[in-house]
Amino acid sequence: TAQLGQKARRRFRGHLTLARLKPHAELPRAMGAYASAGFPVREVALVQSRLDSDGARYTTIHTWPVDSPDR
Repeated sequence: TAQLGQKARRRFRGHLTLARLKPHAELPRAMGAYASAGFPVREVALVQSRLDSDGARYTTIHTWPVDSPDR
């Protein structure tokens, strides 16, 4: 945004969110330990998040179908 005359409010960190927990959710004692699990994936979504005074707002930008042998 510097080229547009605006300083960045903070450094952007791209990331992949696999799960979200509610605040103060109880976590299993094994949290952080190695675990293995499987689940079907039908699509991958690119989601934009924006924080405002009411909390986070999420907008799906695009989705891509995933061909799975499980389907």
